Amino acid sequence: SCDSNIIIFCSNLILRTSAWGQFLEVQSRGSQSFEPVETSSSSGVWDEFLSIRQGLIPNPAPPEVGLRLARIYDALKLSAKNDSRPIQIEMKTTFPL
Repeated sequence: SCDSNIIIFCSNLILRTSAWGQFLEVQSRGSQSFEPVETSSSSGVWDEFLSIRQGLIPNPAPPEVGLRLARIYDALKLSAKNDSRPIQIEMKTTFPL
């Protein structure tokens, strides 16, 4: 099996998702369970790529998303290197390109 879950612990909530985008769930502080996060449905990555390339829909994952993911990955590596201690990162909503 190639299943893989990613769990991100934040100050006031926990995010849980699959590495393959199958689900996104959130558990708020004080809650005992995860709740699904509603996301828009996908027509498949190839159809979406073609629609974006043709200018029919906006790119749902512009370069800023990749930069955010890189910052999260760097924080994960730093946390692992430091005996899994929590790492504080500032997530910006926009990045200069």
